[in-house]
Amino acid sequence: MRDCFLNGVTGYSTWLRGGGILATPHATTGTDFAYGHQLAAGTITAQTLFDRINGNFPPDLPDPFDINGGTEAGLYLAGGSLLRGIAHGALLDNAGDPLTSGTVNLLLTTTSANRGSDSTIDAEGRYFTSTPWGLGESNHTVTYSTSTIGLLPLHTSHRFRSWFREQELAGVCVSADVAPNQRFCYAVIESGAVALHFADGPNATNFVMQVTSITDASCVHIAYDPTSAVGRLYIVVDASGNDVKSYYTDDEGVTVSVAVTVTGSGDDASVAINPMGKRIVVYHHNNDLYRVIYDPQGNVITAASIIVSGGVNQGKTAIAWRLGTWYAYYRDGGGSLIQISSISDGETWS
Repeated sequence: MRDCFLNGVTGYSTWLRGGGILATPHATTGTDFAYGHQLAAGTITAQTLFDRINGNFPPDLPDPFDINGGTEAGLYLAGGSLLRGIAHGALLDNAGDPLTSGTVNLLLTTTSANRGSDSTIDAEGRYFTSTPWGLGESNHTVTYSTSTIGLLPLHTSHRFRSWFREQELAGVCVSADVAPNQRFCYAVIESGAVALHFADGPNATNFVMQVTSITDASCVHIAYDPTSAVGRLYIVVDASGNDVKSYYTDDEGVTVSVAVTVTGSGDDASVAINPMGKRIVVYHHNNDLYRVIYDPQGNVITAASIIVSGGVNQGKTAIAWRLGTWYAYYRDGGGSLIQISSISDGETWS
C-alpha cells in the first residue's frame, strides 16, 4: 500500500490465526505474497482498514494499493487463499528456558509423510514448520525428539501452537505398571515424595506428572487392581522409619488414602495383585523375606510371616502373578537373583 495510507510511525500489524498474507509489488511478477509467519515481528507496517472504496483517487496516486508498482491508473486488489496450515510454538529445556537447537516435524498421520519441519530455532526457542505445510482438515502429528502432539485435525488456514518442554527424568527407585484400560504409569521418589507419571497417549512418549501427598518415602512400588472399575492404583512405600506403608489412589494420585502400615520393621517392599483382586506384599527384614496377603477388600488374610529364612540380601524385591502361580524375586547373600514360587495362593513357597 502507498505510504500515505500506512501507519509506520505508531503502529505495526501482526499475523492472525492462519497467518494472513502480505502482498508487495514486484517489478517482474507484479505482486509477491508472503505469509505472516515468514516475516520478522515488527516489520509489517500497520495498514488502514477500508469499509468501502469509491474510486475517487487523487489524480497523482494511481493504483493506490501499489499492486502494479503505482504506474497504472485504476483499482487493483490483491487476494489470496490460505489452503494449508503450519505448526508453530517453542522448545523449552527442563528448566523452562528456550532451546535454540532441535528439529520439529509436522507429519501427516495417515502416511507419516513430512508436511514441513524447522531446525532453525530462534533465540526465544520459537519454530515454524516449513513447506509443503499441512493438509487442511486432515489429522497431523507434531513431533520433537520422542515427544508428539496431535492436531486432530489440522484446519485449513490456521496456525497451530504446540509447545514442547523437556522433562528431566529425575527421582529414584522406579516402579511401573499398566492399568486394565492400558493406561501406563511409572512412579519415582522425588525429594521424599511419590511422583506418578502417566502416559498421555498410547505410545508412552508424553507424560503428565502428579506429585502425591505421600512424603517421607525412600522407595516405591505400584500395582493396579485389575478388579477395580475406577482404576485403583496401590502404592507401597519404604518410609524413613524403616517401616512399610500401603496407600491407594482412585484418581491418579490427586488424592490418596490414609496409610496402612504393612510392617513396622522392613524395607525393599513390592506388591502385586492377581486377577481376582488378591494382593500380596513382600519385603526384606533381617536377612529374611516376608509376605503379607490381603483379600480384595483390603483385609489381611495371612499376617506377615517369613517365606525365606536367612540369606536374603538387602535390595529391591519383586513379585508377580501368572496363570495361577505367584513368583517372588530377591538377591541372596552372594548377589545372585533368586526366584521362588507359590502354587498355594501365596501361602507356601519353594
